[in-house]
Amino acid sequence: MGFAVYKIIQSLPEIPAEPVDPMMARYGTNRMPNWHPTPFKSIENASRSPCPLLNTLANHGYLPRDGRSINRKMLGNALDHLNIAPSVRDVLVGGVKPLLRPPPGIDQASDVDADDLVFDLADLQRHGLIEHDVSLTRHDYRASLGEDRHWQVDARLVQQLKGFADREGFLSYGALARVRNLRQAQCKDELAQIKAHNE
Repeated sequence: MGFAVYKIIQSLPEIPAEPVDPMMARYGTNRMPNWHPTPFKSIENASRSPCPLLNTLANHGYLPRDGRSINRKMLGNALDHLNIAPSVRDVLVGGVKPLLRPPPGIDQASDVDADDLVFDLADLQRHGLIEHDVSLTRHDYRASLGEDRHWQVDARLVQQLKGFADREGFLSYGALARVRNLRQAQCKDELAQIKAHNE
């Protein structure tokens, strides 16, 4: 037994002498072999969704950078770069079906193959599709308080979220659970205030 332990120890890689990058220490090397992002490019008047992940895919060129005229195949290919299970990808791609329309320049869906129907990232702002209440960085949908408050990032909520991070800026599962509980309480209080005001 002692010899086996000795051989295992001998096979371990040397400990590097240089300082360790905290990100590498925490997460290791790239575990997403299909993720090779191109540089971020800002596009004026780009269409963006309430989903930071989809916006990131557009910002780095996995989806059209302007966020417009995306078909289901494009979305599926972009999601493949995230190394998610095909079954999950298919559910996500299927979720955009209610948003699909003919591409610009074509008047009727009957003139287009179903695979060529498109959506824009901003179409995902529709409440209840992927945009949801109790977001960590956005307010709940309340039609009476404004059409766009539920998908625009609120800087105060971002600062609140950052307040739950550890000294290195990371959010643990426990921290995310605590901030989620706080947001649930805040949203419940806001709804109670709106109801009281309307009575």
